Amino acid sequence: MAELGEQLHRPVQRWSDGHGPRAPQTFGQQSAPPALWTLVSGLADWLIAERRLILIIPFFLIAGMCVWASLDVDPSLLMWAGALILALILVYLLRFNSWLFVLFCCLSALFGGVVIVGTQAMFFGTNMLAYPVTLDATGTIRTVISQTDAESRFILEELRDENAALPQALAGVRFVRVFARETPEMSAGDRVTVRLRLYPVPGPATPGGYDPQFQSYFDGIGAYASAIGPLSLTKRDPDTWSPAKLLSDWRKNIGSRLRSVTEGEAQDVLLALIIGDQSQISEDLRSDMAKSGLAHVLAISGLHLTLVAGGAFAAMRMLLALGHQLSLKLDVKKISAVFGLAVALIYLGLSGASVSAVRASLMLALVFVAVLFDRRAITLRNVALAALFVLVTDPASLFRPGFQLSFAAVLALVAVFESFPPKHLAGGGLARRVLAYVAGLALTSLIAGLATAVFAGYHFQNAAPLGVLANMLALPIVGMIILPSAFLGLLFMPFGLDGLLFNVSTTGIEWMLDIARFVVGLEPGGWRPPIYTAGALAIVTFALLGVAVIKSRWRLVPAVISLPLVLLFGTTGAPDLLVSDSTSAVAIRQGDEYVLMSGGTGSFVTDAWRQAYGLPVVSVGPTDTCDPLGCVGASGEKTIAIVKSDDAFAEDCAEGGIVVTDLYAPIWCASRGAKAIDRQELVRYGVHAIRITPDGLDIAYAIPNPDRVFRP
Repeated sequence: MAELGEQLHRPVQRWSDGHGPRAPQTFGQQSAPPALWTLVSGLADWLIAERRLILIIPFFLIAGMCVWASLDVDPSLLMWAGALILALILVYLLRFNSWLFVLFCCLSALFGGVVIVGTQAMFFGTNMLAYPVTLDATGTIRTVISQTDAESRFILEELRDENAALPQALAGVRFVRVFARETPEMSAGDRVTVRLRLYPVPGPATPGGYDPQFQSYFDGIGAYASAIGPLSLTKRDPDTWSPAKLLSDWRKNIGSRLRSVTEGEAQDVLLALIIGDQSQISEDLRSDMAKSGLAHVLAISGLHLTLVAGGAFAAMRMLLALGHQLSLKLDVKKISAVFGLAVALIYLGLSGASVSAVRASLMLALVFVAVLFDRRAITLRNVALAALFVLVTDPASLFRPGFQLSFAAVLALVAVFESFPPKHLAGGGLARRVLAYVAGLALTSLIAGLATAVFAGYHFQNAAPLGVLANMLALPIVGMIILPSAFLGLLFMPFGLDGLLFNVSTTGIEWMLDIARFVVGLEPGGWRPPIYTAGALAIVTFALLGVAVIKSRWRLVPAVISLPLVLLFGTTGAPDLLVSDSTSAVAIRQGDEYVLMSGGTGSFVTDAWRQAYGLPVVSVGPTDTCDPLGCVGASGEKTIAIVKSDDAFAEDCAEGGIVVTDLYAPIWCASRGAKAIDRQELVRYGVHAIRITPDGLDIAYAIPNPDRVFRP
C-alpha cells in the first residue's frame, strides 16, 4: 500500500491551459480533520492526474440505476432530473476544486442513473396485464423467437380483437409473447388471426430471483399468451422489403439447412452457436454445461465474437502480408481491423443480436477503432466506455445476468493482465508457444471464473468448482474446430459443400459435451454452493471498483478482502417455509429436503425452489395430515396450516402458527397470535420465503415493491 500512498500524496501535474481542476484551496478544509482532508484531497488529485475518474463513473451510474429499481414507489423523474441538472452545473462551477469536482461528477452519475432508467421506463415501458383475458385476436408478428414443426414462440404487436373492442385491461399493452403449437411457417411482419388466452406476466419464483415482470416491462411485453385454437396466417407482401425481414429470412434459411444436414444434441448446440437459437437445447444438457462451467459456450457472447472476428483479423493480416509489395504500400493491420469489425457485425446480425452479443460487439468495435487510430486496443478505459454506452442505451440490461457476468470477467481480465503481463511466455519454439497458449487459457479461465463466481452463484446457484479444468479441455476444441468449421460451412453453403464442414462442427460439439459430462462426474457429491444475497453482489462490485481504480499490483487487495466479506455478510441459509403465489405449492424444510404440504413435484415453481436453494423437493410427507378443511404440518415449534375452508380459521388461527390460505383471512386471525398469509397478501407480494427464528418470522417477498410501474 506504500506505493499507492506515495501516488496519492505526490505533487499533482497541473493542466497547463488553466481550465482543469486544481488542488483544493480552503473550502471545507477547516471543518474536516487534517488526516481525512489530506486523504480526500489527495485521492481526488490522484484520480484526476492519473485519469482514473472515467473508471469510477460507470459504478456510480450503476448505483443510481439500482436506487431506481429498489424504491418502493415510482420516483419523480422531474425531481431527479432537477438534481442531475444542479449537479452538472456544480461540476462546471467547481471544476477548479479537485475534490468537489470529483464529488459532483460522481453525484451526477448517480442521479443520471436514476434519470436514465426512469426515462427508458417512460418511453419504452408498457402497461402490464393484471388479469387473464380471452379474445379472438389479430396482430402482426414482431419477432419469431423460435419455431419448429411442433411449436412456436413469437412476439405479437398491434393486437386487435376480431369481434369486439379491445378489453380495457389490454389498453397500453405494446407486445404480447405467444406460445402456439403446430403453426405454419412464419416470419416478422406476417399477420396472424388466432384465439388467445392472455395472462399476466408471472412474478419471480423466489425472492431475489429472476424477475420476468421487470424484464418484460422494459422489453415492452405486457402479457403472455397461449393459442387455444387454430392459427391462420396472412403472409406479408413478398415485394415488401426491409433489413429486418431480410435478416430474419437469412437466419431462418440457415437454420433449415442446419437441421437438414445435422441431427441430435450436436445440432441443437450448433443452432445456438450460429443463429442464437437455444430453444431446442434440453434441460439435462443445459444442466451438464452449467455444472461443468461451460454454459457460457451456449450463449453467443465475447468468446464467440472474439474467436470469429479475431480469427478473421488474423487471417486477413496473414493473407495481405503474403504480398510483400502490397504490405509496403498499405497499412495491413488497419485494413485487417476493418475486415474484423465487418465480420463481427455480420455475426452479430446472424446471431439475433442478443444483449450479450451486442455488448461483445461494442467492445470489439472499440478495440478495432483503437487499432485504426494507433491507440492501445485493450484498456480499462475502453471497458468503461463500453459499459457507459450499454448502460445509457439499454439500462435494463444492468439487471440481466449477462451484463454482470461479461463486464466482471472483462474488467478482471484486463486489470490482471495489465498488472501482470505474461511476457515470460512469449516467443520461443513451438513447444513454448503451445505451453503459453495452454497456460494463458488456464489463467484466463481462472480469472474469469473467480470474477464471476458470486454473480453466477446468485443468479444460477451454480459454482462449477471444476470449471477451469472443463474450459482448459473444451475451449481449444471450440476455438480450433467447432467455430472455424461452422463458419467455413456458412461460406461454402451456396456451393453445397457445407455438409462435411458442419459434420466436423458437430463432431467437435460431441467431444465438448463428453468433456462436460466427464467433468460433472468428477465433481464432489453432496456439496452445495452458498446461497448468495444481493449484499454479496454489492461487495463484489465494490471490489471490482477497487480493482479498476488502483493501478499497481495492489489492485488485487480489494478482491482478496471481498472473499471473507462475502462469506460473512453476503450469504444466507435456506428458508424454513416456501409458499407459492397461489398456494399451489407449500413446502416445509425438513433436514436436507423440502417436503410439499400442497402441490406436486416437477412444477415450474418447485423446480425453481430446488435450483435456488440446492435442496430436493419431495411429495407430501407422512407426518402431514389433511382433511376437507385443510392440511396441518410443523416446522420446529411452529404449526403450519393450509386453510381450504372458512370453517377452519377459528381452530387454525388459535394455534398461533402460520396460516396459509387462498381465501381472505379474517382480521381477527392475527389478534390470536397467528401469521396469516392469505389471498390478498399472496397476490400482492408473490412467493413467500419464511425463516423461523427465535425472535419470530423473517419473511422475504418475491415482489417487495408491488406498487411499481412494472407490476401488473
